[in-house]
Amino acid sequence: MKHHARMRHGVLAMIWLLLGAMIVGRLVGLLKQQQFLSDKSRYASHKTHTYQSTRGQIVAQNGAIVAYDKSYKSLAINPRVILKKEYLISRLARVMGVAPVSLTKKISARKKSHFMWLKRFMVVQDQSIDEDLRDIEGVYWLPDRQRSYPYSDEMGPIIGRTDVDGAGIEGLEYQLDKQLKGKSGYEKIIITPQGDTVEVVERKHQVISPEVRISLDPCIQHQAHETIREAVERHQALRGGAIVIDIPTGQIKALVHVHNTNRSHGANTQKAWMLTDLYEPGSLFKPISMSYVLAQSKENIRDKIVQTHQGQWHFNKETIIDVHKASEMSVVDVLTKSSNIGMSKLILEVPRGIQRWVVEQWPILSRTGLGFPGEPRGRVVSNPSEFETATLSFGYGISMTMMQLAKAYLAIANGGFEQPICLVNCNKSGTVFTKQRVMSEETHQLLKHMLTRAVSKGGTGYKAQSKGSSVAGKTGTAHKISQGKYQKNRYVASFAGFSPVDKPKWVVVVLIDDPLSKGYYGGEVAAPLFSHIVFDSAFQCKSK
Repeated sequence: MKHHARMRHGVLAMIWLLLGAMIVGRLVGLLKQQQFLSDKSRYASHKTHTYQSTRGQIVAQNGAIVAYDKSYKSLAINPRVILKKEYLISRLARVMGVAPVSLTKKISARKKSHFMWLKRFMVVQDQSIDEDLRDIEGVYWLPDRQRSYPYSDEMGPIIGRTDVDGAGIEGLEYQLDKQLKGKSGYEKIIITPQGDTVEVVERKHQVISPEVRISLDPCIQHQAHETIREAVERHQALRGGAIVIDIPTGQIKALVHVHNTNRSHGANTQKAWMLTDLYEPGSLFKPISMSYVLAQSKENIRDKIVQTHQGQWHFNKETIIDVHKASEMSVVDVLTKSSNIGMSKLILEVPRGIQRWVVEQWPILSRTGLGFPGEPRGRVVSNPSEFETATLSFGYGISMTMMQLAKAYLAIANGGFEQPICLVNCNKSGTVFTKQRVMSEETHQLLKHMLTRAVSKGGTGYKAQSKGSSVAGKTGTAHKISQGKYQKNRYVASFAGFSPVDKPKWVVVVLIDDPLSKGYYGGEVAAPLFSHIVFDSAFQCKSK
């Protein structure tokens, strides 16, 4: 009995020992699991990879890419990590082509940061450099993109630019930023201290933006740009510009901005000032004034004779002067020879109200509808005196952009109908628009006759004649304004017109701002440029 009792006690003891061992083992396992989870919590981390969307291309009429994203690599670091590993600084300095001491100083300035760009948009030709920077803690060798502009010299002010992070900040890049930038993608992951991915928590794919097409024709743009550039140099002008519009569609085929770098003095040479800066048009406004006179006259004034006082008319204690001195002129010659006196007298003989009529009837003081950043409304003097009304008739007291003026000449060329213009995503088959008359058919025909005479022999714009194509148009010579005052010997020379006359295809506006040598009149400075641009547009480039 005693022997069996001892056996039972031994078995029970063994059972208790086994249970105790199991409990201890379980406790040890739980402690290890706790330590593992603690370590995982401590060392594993969440990370988000952002995949920048490729910005949409901007493409010109013939398919030429004028703005696109170019792929690069950019180098970034974690300063907190790198400063603890001095040997890495010399490797990074070699890649960047700088002295290690200089790089150390640069990194130390951001020593509390977890992220710092060292060099962006790098072109790596040596593959060993790429491999040398891989899998190093605290070094990030990242894909990156930068905007590239193959036609920046000729189209820069219109296309605009993006900032370092790819956001549009000027020109069409700014105007179309939402359309061009697309949507970035991202991937949220959990990684180990060694950089291994444990789990993908969330993923969103990037949305690539479609391309945007613009109406500029690279050939016409180039030819017009060269014509204006040579003129700016020849006349030592401050700047020059040109606009070419295809009349049947309203599409803008060239929009030129040229600055004289010797006279810029810190000015923004990438500004699209033909769209954003207001000018007093001078005699370019006379066709609009004449259309008002013709519309308001109760009699046929085509053969009317106007006294022009040998080019000097004293009026209300002021003096109005003509360049072409004559005692009298016909109404047609008032426009043909660009008479300020004749235009003033004609405008004063009809009912007052040209300033209101311009606002209500013509498209020249409203924004053009292009939506270009910084485009202003035009301005006109309100409640003008008799003298102000007289000077308004030849383009003073009213200001507009050159594109607004181009729309006015487009209406004249288009049979007297206002027509929309287009620069972005234009309808290839032609723009459909509601026709709104700005002048009667009779007025249009007479005005077209006058503008044709203005470029014939004896007219102020005869140098605008173009080989192989009939033209009609008007010269402009206006005093520049500085600090609210007209400058005596500072001018803006311009010409606006269309071609061919019977079936108009092109509207062209040319402006040379502040020419200092070899003439300053619109007829001698700007008219020949119109001729060159019309010829190039119609024949050299063969644009359709």
